[in-house]
Amino acid sequence: NSDHYFDSFLETYHDLESHGGHMSKPEAIGLFLDNIHDPDYYSWKTAIKLHKLSLDEHVLQFSKRADDINATRTNRKRLRQHIR
Repeated sequence: NSDHYFDSFLETYHDLESHGGHMSKPEAIGLFLDNIHDPDYYSWKTAIKLHKLSLDEHVLQFSKRADDINATRTNRKRLRQHIR
């Protein structure tokens, strides 16, 4: 799920950084965004690239967006079951 990806990406990045990792912050942000393949995030990815946020801020914004998307998906499922 999205929360697992966000958490594991940040944990891995901070672990690499604490050991003198070679990835710059812009590279990390690009990698983070490039590995989100869910079509529900495409427009959000485009919009968020315009903002100059830190990696942690990107993850926080995507986490908030993931909550919205998951709530919408849950409501759709409930509506489909109700219609049946």
